[in-house]
Amino acid sequence: MRYILASLLAALVFAMPANAQTLDRFDADNVGAILSSYGLAFGVTEDNRGFPAIQIARTQEGGTFAATTTNILFYGCDASGCKDITLHSWFEPPTRVSSLTVNEWNDIFRQSRNWSRAFLDEEGEPMLTQNINAEGSIGAEAVAILIFSYLQEAQDFGQLIGLGATE
Repeated sequence: MRYILASLLAALVFAMPANAQTLDRFDADNVGAILSSYGLAFGVTEDNRGFPAIQIARTQEGGTFAATTTNILFYGCDASGCKDITLHSWFEPPTRVSSLTVNEWNDIFRQSRNWSRAFLDEEGEPMLTQNINAEGSIGAEAVAILIFSYLQEAQDFGQLIGLGATE
């Protein structure tokens, strides 16, 4: 899986067109198109507010993601789209994850990671999140790079909490 994600990220960097599309709002169509263009399977639903929600399939060609569930949730939505998306991944490790392990991940974040943050949810289960904002516009390629970087970090976090390699 690490090889697949790294290959997708490399393809994104080297395949960027000169007149790249920019997004000033997110919707299920433009985020879904990014996921589809790189072969990720997903489903689209709505959350309890009527905002779009995308669930990325756990099993993909070539491997399984470490996270039990990975969703892309939309925030700040109106008729023209949504200002923010947040990627959320939940994990079911073989043993309970301590807050020290979560803090270790977040210390790594402060030192060398730019995007994801780890938490323990209300039930004490580990989760990883990352926000992407379209305020002022963002290139579609940048969104793709952020999503795929996040998926790689979710794999790394899975290994840290004892899920091992999922390739």
